[in-house]
Amino acid sequence: MQFSTSDLVFVGKVVAVENGKGGDSLNRNTRFQVETCFKGEKEKEFLIGSSWGTCGIRFAVGERYLVFAHVDAKENRFFTGLCSGTDEVKDSAAEIAFLKFQASKKTGTFIVGDVSRDLVDLRNGAVEGGPLGNVTVVLHDGERKFESRTDANGKFRFEGIPAGNYEVTIDPMPDKTRLEFFTRPYSRDFQKAPRTLVVSGKGGLMLEVRIRRAYGQLLGNLENLPELLPPIPESARK
Repeated sequence: MQFSTSDLVFVGKVVAVENGKGGDSLNRNTRFQVETCFKGEKEKEFLIGSSWGTCGIRFAVGERYLVFAHVDAKENRFFTGLCSGTDEVKDSAAEIAFLKFQASKKTGTFIVGDVSRDLVDLRNGAVEGGPLGNVTVVLHDGERKFESRTDANGKFRFEGIPAGNYEVTIDPMPDKTRLEFFTRPYSRDFQKAPRTLVVSGKGGLMLEVRIRRAYGQLLGNLENLPELLPPIPESARK
């Protein structure tokens, strides 16, 4: 998420798309009706420029988007593109939930992620699997315990997790087999595999849990990406 490097962040609906200067169809201007503004001036409408070059994006009238825009001081207007993080609202649920969580000045860490499962046939190399829905992801540190149920797509979410070192488990454990977590997808250093997830108590992180069956043993992989969802600066919450 490119919140910290953007000058304007909002959720809005496209009301008009026009060609650029001189009828340039490769550099268009899109007018948005703003629904929620997370950063920048609280205007009702914004005119955003976009290009069909690198990171180009085609906006559709009537569709809703989460927009991350940058100001061009020379032209005195905003520009955006796919590389800025702009995407349709339907594909930005995690990002929008995090922005609302931070904007509400709640404390703790926002955690979003998914659980997937791979079944590997070692005889012919075939791999089957996909999202693991309707299981509970559990975070516990010996005293506190937090739970989140995955949806049909294996997605889960935690809000307001306090700082601490948490063990991550899945309930029910698939196939009643022990689950292990690794910081690297194909680490063979089992003895040094981390057993806890370090939570700072602020900002957000993404948690990817992969469950892989191989050699008759169930293995897992924990990928911690704390920079994906950076904390919103205090100045942006006003």
